[in-house]
Formats: sequence, structure tokens, C-alpha cells
Amino acid sequence: APALNQANIGVAMGIQGTEVAKGASDMILTDDNFCSIVAAVEKGRTIYAGIQKFVAFIMSVHIAEVMQIFVCIVAGIPVMRTPLQILFLILVTDLPPSIALGMEPGEKTILKEPPRPRSEPVVLGWMWCSIVLNGAILCVVPIGVYVAALVHYCDGEILQRSIDQLDNYEHKLIGARTVAFISFVWSQNVRSYTSRSFD
Repeated sequence: APALNQANIGVAMGIQGTEVAKGASDMILTDDNFCSIVAAVEKGRTIYAGIQKFVAFIMSVHIAEVMQIFVCIVAGIPVMRTPLQILFLILVTDLPPSIALGMEPGEKTILKEPPRPRSEPVVLGWMWCSIVLNGAILCVVPIGVYVAALVHYCDGEILQRSIDQLDNYEHKLIGARTVAFISFVWSQNVRSYTSRSFD
């Protein structure tokens, strides 16, 4: 029992092990088979990688959404998304890919990776760089599409004060916002596909 307490991960036998050993251990092998440890490590690493993919995807998408609204306000162009569209993105477009990424099967080489330090954060430094870069791309592409849609639907105007003076401007804005919304949904789908692997 003292050795099990001092070990990083104390392992006890579930069938032949004593109750004292089971109580002091961190892991109990219910079938007394050490091969089960390999399967458990592989499953744990797969779950951890899924969490990292989930966080990287959802963070990059939400950074892009915030940046898009911020750029629209600062540039003086109409905000490219209605509250209903934002709600749709959060509930329908963001969640299913995030859940799918969390359930993604592990890489074939996952057991060849070295052990992680216990103090290592879930989101690493290079992952933050990737999140910000992908968020910037997800921001720039839909905004470019939105500006082009404003030019097309709003008689060549892109600024809020100019569009407000147009006849039936609300209907014209709906068309431009719909184009921007569809482009962002497609961009998110591409991002979710590229998030399947960090390679």
C-alpha cells in the first residue's frame, strides 16, 4: 500500500489484489490483465486530443464572430449579422461539429507520443497561434464577401449612413447579410474539417 500511494499512478489487481491495495491504488485492473493499461492510455489520449480539437475549433470560430462585429462597428458598415443569425450559428453551426470533433477517433500514432507533463495546459502556445490565425481568416473572408454583397445589393454603398438613405434599404441589407451568413457557415465547415488533425 505505501508503494501504491507514492507511485504516480498506483495499479492494483481487481481479482487477486487485496482490498487494502485496491483502496490505495489509482487504477484497478478488473481483469488482472496489464494489456488493459495500454488500451486505457490510448483511450485517455484520444479523449484528451478530442478536447483539444474541440477547444481549438470553438475558440477560433468565436474569435472570428467577435472580430467580424467589431470590424463592422469600427468601419461604419452595417453589422453583418442579426441576433437570430448569431443564435443559429451558436446552436446549429457551432455545436454539431464541436461534438463530432470531441468524438473523433485517435491518431494511429497516438501511443508513440511522449507523456505530457502534469502541469501542461490543454491549449498550448502553438495552438493559440493557430486559433488566432484561423480566427483572423474566418473573419477576413466573410467580411470580404459581405462588402462585395453590400456593393451588389445596396447600389454600390457600404457605409451605414449612406445605406440608411436608400429606398427599401432594410430589404437590401437582408440580401447582403444572407450572403455573408452563408459564406461564414461554409467557412466554419471548412474549419471544422481542418480541425480534425493538428498535423
